[in-house]
Parts: sequence; structure tokens; C-alpha cells
Amino acid sequence: MTTRDFIPNKICVETTKENLEKGDLILKPDQHVAIFDGWSNTQMTTYWLMEEEGTAYGTVRRQQTYPYGSATGFFPCKVKIACAEEPEENLQTE
Repeated sequence: MTTRDFIPNKICVETTKENLEKGDLILKPDQHVAIFDGWSNTQMTTYWLMEEEGTAYGTVRRQQTYPYGSATGFFPCKVKIACAEEPEENLQTE
């Protein structure tokens, strides 16, 4: 699954910035996804996010201007499905 599949597969649904909660997504389908980690100011113009920044850096937490700096095409999504309903065959469960 890629970020292009998030909306059609109902992983998340588009929402408004006023309804964003920790754990929701800032998404640009088929490009990138960041995890929303709360507003960093009361005007809701900057927020904390978590994202992969490549193999050299791994996962980072940083501030970003809403919706995603000067990049276009990003929008907020409310997460609907956080994990598969049934475990994969190779996944060990207790």
C-alpha cells in the first residue's frame, strides 16, 4: 500500500485543520505523509510533525508551517484504520 491508496481504501478521510488530533495525517497522495503531533502555536499556523527523513536521519520530529511549508497538494486526514483487522501470516501474536 502507498499513500495513493489511503483515501480509496478508507485508511483516512479528509478533514479540516480545526479537527486535527495527534496521530492524524498531513497527506499528499502518492508523494508523502506526515503524522500530526499537535499545534505549536495558538494561531494553528505551525505544528509538530513526525516523518521519515531518509535512511541517514530516520524518523524525525520537527515543526512545520501548515499545511506543509511551501509545498502544495497537502491536506489533513483523520485516521480511520490504524492496523489490519487480522494479523498477517508472518506476524507473531501473543
